[in-house]
Amino acid sequence: MLKITQIITPILIFIFGFLFLKSIENIKQQIERQSHFYKKWADEFFNTCDEFMKCTERMLALLTFISNNPNINETWMHYQKELNDLFPALSELELRIKRFVPFAPKFGNCVKTNASEILNKLSELFKQKKGNVDPIVNLIVEFNKAAKLAHGEMLANKK
Repeated sequence: MLKITQIITPILIFIFGFLFLKSIENIKQQIERQSHFYKKWADEFFNTCDEFMKCTERMLALLTFISNNPNINETWMHYQKELNDLFPALSELELRIKRFVPFAPKFGNCVKTNASEILNKLSELFKQKKGNVDPIVNLIVEFNKAAKLAHGEMLANKK
């Protein structure tokens, strides 16, 4: 009887230990997958915000050139066409930003609101071909602050 328990005890310990480690490994893999998901979305959000800013900056530069150069020439026409092409791209980026808002419930709405306001102000400036860019620059600063906080929030959600 003693020999059977001496043989069975290590085998049972090995089996339970193996099952326990397998269970822990499965939980670890699940956490890694979820963490990867949030990191991927946070990175995509960051890239979208970066593209939104680049597009906004280019549009401001083009609007400044067009408003400061009333003489219509080939360069002016080229810049006007580029500006016309950038509006749909900026609208698409704004929609992408809206898609990310649920992953940053605390700060995402501020990013979305600032992006919409930037787009609206740029549209007004585009229609008038003149105006003050300072409100847009202020919105850009607020957008960037909010985007940084939202990105951090998304990364923190990966826990």
